[in-house]
Amino acid sequence: METSVESQVRKAYAPEQASPRDFLGRFARYCKRNPSLVVGLVLFGGLILFSIVGRLFVNVQDARPISVCAAQTTFGGSAFR
Repeated sequence: METSVESQVRKAYAPEQASPRDFLGRFARYCKRNPSLVVGLVLFGGLILFSIVGRLFVNVQDARPISVCAAQTTFGGSAFR
């Protein structure tokens, strides 16, 4: 009874042979082990979505400073005289 070395050796991961489905499966397992990563990605995605959707409802030109002289005062506020 002969045992070959090739049958006992595990195959190494070759990234060029991996399909997108394999990648998604490994990523899903990684996210399952790291729930804080999922929470962070959801918060980051919500922030990006909020900023993109917000530009659709608010005119960005209306959000500019009213006066130019505000740069001359400390913290951009009104001067006390």
